[in-house]
Amino acid sequence: MTTLELQAWKNLLAESILQTDDIHLLKAIETLIKKERKPLVPPCQYTVEELRERVRQSLRDIENGNTQDINEVLKEMETW
Repeated sequence: MTTLELQAWKNLLAESILQTDDIHLLKAIETLIKKERKPLVPPCQYTVEELRERVRQSLRDIENGNTQDINEVLKEMETW
């Protein structure tokens, strides 16, 4: 699709939106647009120091016996 074709298509869609009085259709379009515009952010971003601290804490947890048996983890996962 060329840039010109894309612009013509967008204009037709805009015209259709302006001509409708169907609130359900307008809400559905709004939902789609909001979903599309949502920024894609990685679920978490740790600094190197934060990662190192997490490793240190994990090692302390292991030393203190703060662990879970794999079977306990698998059983818990079944409830997710």
